Amino acid sequence: MDKTESRIARRVVSALLAAGYGISIDDGEAETPVLHEERKIIREMSATCSDRIYVWTRDSVADAETRRNGWVLMVYGNGIDVLTDYTTNLEATLKPVNDWIYSELAKSK
Repeated sequence: MDKTESRIARRVVSALLAAGYGISIDDGEAETPVLHEERKIIREMSATCSDRIYVWTRDSVADAETRRNGWVLMVYGNGIDVLTDYTTNLEATLKPVNDWIYSELAKSK
């Protein structure tokens, strides 16, 4: 993961956590347990050429069961285009990230 991809990945993870999601990382070889700490999540990313970030929700605070509620695909080596795809239910959550990419990073592409 290069510097640009790292900046985008951190913003994606931060946006998802701020929206209340738990996150697991599937690198195509193994999937992490659901995590809630940005530092741990970032550490798990980019072990392979791509990661699928699964987002998890709870139906209530008291509910210990989590359910998968969407995903984000990150493909490394694409630079500014590292955020490759995601489920449509995450559009509003990721809009600030996309806006930042296009306003700040697209200038240098």
